[in-house]
Amino acid sequence: MVIHYVYLLLNFNVIFETLADMKSNLKIDVKEKPESCNRKSKKGDALHVHYKGSLADGTEFDSSYNRNQPFIFTIGAGQVIGGWESGLLNMCEGEIRQLIIPPELGYGDRGAPPVIPPHSTLHFEVKLLKIDRPTNEL
Repeated sequence: MVIHYVYLLLNFNVIFETLADMKSNLKIDVKEKPESCNRKSKKGDALHVHYKGSLADGTEFDSSYNRNQPFIFTIGAGQVIGGWESGLLNMCEGEIRQLIIPPELGYGDRGAPPVIPPHSTLHFEVKLLKIDRPTNEL
């Protein structure tokens, strides 16, 4: 009986996560994953990433590669758009993800003039280079 309950609970969680992703229309595609994953990103971690961002038509609007410097932010702290907050959770160091972010999880009605028009769907390729976890959680 307990095994069936756990199985149903796990399946419910998978269904719930799928429905949440369907509701937001966030698309996450894992392009490359390391053979071993000792630690996955979670809220409160400082993530060091390289990324390329483009509009739906392929126009690149930003790239950390062009600056030769990774972008560092704390996930869950409201420092990045919602599509990154959701799309980069549970990611392994060395993993590369393609995110297709709908306007409501990006810059919405206002856009980010003059580079990102209002109501833009954003495409990001993100590579997680390093996870820094707060010392009280090691």
